[in-house]
Amino acid sequence: MRLAEHRSELALAPRVGWSGIVGAGLVVVGCAVAALLFEHNGYRYSPLGCFISELGDVEHSRGHAAFNAGLMLSAAPLLYFMIALGRHYRGWLPRVAQLAGGVASVGAFFVGVFPMNELAAHMTAANTFFYGGMIAVFIYSIVIFVAPGLLPRTMAFFGSMVGLTFASFLFLPLHYFVGPAPTLLKDAPYQHPDFWLIAFVEWLVLVSVLGWVLAISAALIVRARGRG
Repeated sequence: MRLAEHRSELALAPRVGWSGIVGAGLVVVGCAVAALLFEHNGYRYSPLGCFISELGDVEHSRGHAAFNAGLMLSAAPLLYFMIALGRHYRGWLPRVAQLAGGVASVGAFFVGVFPMNELAAHMTAANTFFYGGMIAVFIYSIVIFVAPGLLPRTMAFFGSMVGLTFASFLFLPLHYFVGPAPTLLKDAPYQHPDFWLIAFVEWLVLVSVLGWVLAISAALIVRARGRG
């Protein structure tokens, strides 16, 4: 039975890894295209002073379709990644991580469905992603540390740092910025700070969680090949 389970785990690992790579890649492409096309009232997009969601504004962001489509298309592979990753581990804790990861993926999908123009629905979707993602990454880090399988314990330390980045974003105040006072895209004249701490940390969350997904994906593929 153990040999059969081991073979099943090895067969599953590359699929989980590639789903993570595809999902993360779609988000990166959508963000990059929208950021490159962004221009409003003479301002170019800057991750130092702009929120991620500004890329999806359907009225003012020229690349909104790429950004919103990237989020929606990435949801399915990332949902599979988050749920299938937990199948490598036994117990109730991985099941909680699977649930939280699934919730975060659904939240990301609806961030694309409801861009910031529909602010109430957008905020609900965004908070679903951020809280679900934070819980999923923290719990998966505990699981990986306690019961390392195909993944090394270094992934647990990486994940804990990602989880702390999520938490710092969720509890940061809004008023720490340098330069012009921020306005929303619909306001005139539009301006963003030269540096806005909470917007910058939001980007750190996205970059770090995508890095976590890609690192785990690569580890699963490489280790499965090595043990196969």
